[in-house]
Amino acid sequence: DDDDTAASRLALVVGRIVEAWPHPESDKLFCEKIDCGEAFGGVRSIASGLQAFYKVEDLKDRLVLVIANLKAKKLGGFPSQGMVLCASNAAHDRVVFVDPPADARPGDRVALEGLDNPPASDAQTDKKKLFLKAQPHF
Repeated sequence: DDDDTAASRLALVVGRIVEAWPHPESDKLFCEKIDCGEAFGGVRSIASGLQAFYKVEDLKDRLVLVIANLKAKKLGGFPSQGMVLCASNAAHDRVVFVDPPADARPGDRVALEGLDNPPASDAQTDKKKLFLKAQPHF
């Protein structure tokens, strides 16, 4: 996978935040339960560093885009099984969700125009550093 096609190998899926709470040991992280649809593992635990930008009550039932084929990692001891896709300005003092279409449903896969490759496995995404290669294209 070259840098130009790496983003198309990410499993970008629509998720709905069904539960969210501040991480008990971090002033930056939220712990979330996000429904990513049955094809992408159902409800996943995901940690997001969004406390500086959102209130916890703004998260419940929100549709978000999730990168669903990242290797699970613990963030502050919380098992995170994906990443919520957000955008920020250059100063990183404004961070916003990348919103899926209003009629999207959990589990819908988002394809990039002209690049509709099957998603890589979690292990391939990690080994080939697909997320790092894709970041400049977002």
